Amino acid sequence: MNRTAIRLAITLATFLIGVSVVYLIWFAGKRSAPASVAVPSSTPEPVNSPTASSDANLEEKSVEDEWAGLLEAGGCLFGSVYYNPQSEALANKSVPAEAPGVFTNQRWQAFFGRNKQETVPFLIKQIPDKSKTNLHVDPFQPPTRGEAAVYALQHILKFNWYELKEDYRDRYDKAGYPFTHQALLQQIIKTKGGAKEMQDLWMKYYESHTPLN
Repeated sequence: MNRTAIRLAITLATFLIGVSVVYLIWFAGKRSAPASVAVPSSTPEPVNSPTASSDANLEEKSVEDEWAGLLEAGGCLFGSVYYNPQSEALANKSVPAEAPGVFTNQRWQAFFGRNKQETVPFLIKQIPDKSKTNLHVDPFQPPTRGEAAVYALQHILKFNWYELKEDYRDRYDKAGYPFTHQALLQQIIKTKGGAKEMQDLWMKYYESHTPLN
């Protein structure tokens, strides 16, 4: 009888030990599963990489690169060629990027607002450039790069090219269709001497109206 009881006790103990081992293995596997699932979420690279790239995009372009980009983007000047206080007031009203007249849109206004010590000398050097741009002087012809530089200088320095010299003003007042104001400007700067004279006049005006540091 004692032997039978001992055997039953051993059998029962063996069974319980086996069940316990199986449970411990299952329980251990269950606890380790979340760690393996959590591994992907512990790698932050995909989250951080867009921020890094957006920070890089915020870096300001050089004057040369931004000027090239603006001319490449093109658009119609639509009456925004010449500087006047009304156009400045319009631009100051947070005009959307698609506003009529590209000079009033945010990208051009940002360019006009850059450091004059960078933009003005650079633009003055562009005046002799006769290559075409993707801009359009409504309703006439696409401006040359030199012509576009003159238009940009007008908005940066708040002074129009025909005010640089009395002869310019007289010729401007007499110009009319088909010899437009655009054609007059192109005629003046198409020669080496004419472009050089306008460069000198712009530089003289800039230097005389720039506060000394």
